[in-house]
Amino acid sequence: MHETDSMGSYSWGPMIADGGEYERLPMVRDWDDLTDQVLSQLTITQTVATLGGNSDWLLLFNEPDLPEPVGAEATIDTVVAAQAIVEALFPDHLLVSPAYSPHHYRDIERVYDRFTETYSRPPRWDALAFHCYFYDAPTLARCKHIVDWYVQKAQEWGIDEVWCTEFASVARVGTTGPLWEPAAERGLDFIDYMDAAGVDRWFWYGYGFPPTYSSALVYEEGTLAGTLTLLGEMYAGR
Repeated sequence: MHETDSMGSYSWGPMIADGGEYERLPMVRDWDDLTDQVLSQLTITQTVATLGGNSDWLLLFNEPDLPEPVGAEATIDTVVAAQAIVEALFPDHLLVSPAYSPHHYRDIERVYDRFTETYSRPPRWDALAFHCYFYDAPTLARCKHIVDWYVQKAQEWGIDEVWCTEFASVARVGTTGPLWEPAAERGLDFIDYMDAAGVDRWFWYGYGFPPTYSSALVYEEGTLAGTLTLLGEMYAGR
């Protein structure tokens, strides 16, 4: 985080370590997190569950529309049930909505409607979260559409903040290595778009699957290990 001037990070789990000077946000990633790490704390004498990290925020299910191990793999009804439990357990935490993958981003509307039908009130979401990845002009345009959709839904539902909790401009790998420059240009374009649209926070997801593509912010091996890629320089500069 120091290299890219990031302000914080989150983990796919509720017991994340304290980040010191950096904000570290816990997440109830899936149903197993909720039962095995949160509800398991409750006993006759201990009626309050604790979380790791050092944030007032708590993120909920990660991509429940996708199968394990990539996503939380949860039905709409399971997500609704988990939402109700988390609201009851953590009344003082600010809650970030489940973040669906860009493949089924409209499923968050199904969760909202099902929860409202079940409990006669909307879910308590202080921020609406989405994910998006892009590697060319069409996928970048699609991500901008998703931004607009979520911002509109937040306004419609009276939710104060919109977060992009996973995104990356993916660099395809050419004959001489990753094509960093066009990926960095698309990344800056998208960040500027989110900023103008009113997205409050965004979290880059760096990964790489050589020799196909990469969204790494920092070189992990070789003579450049530990230094910023062109994507990292773009992200730190923004």
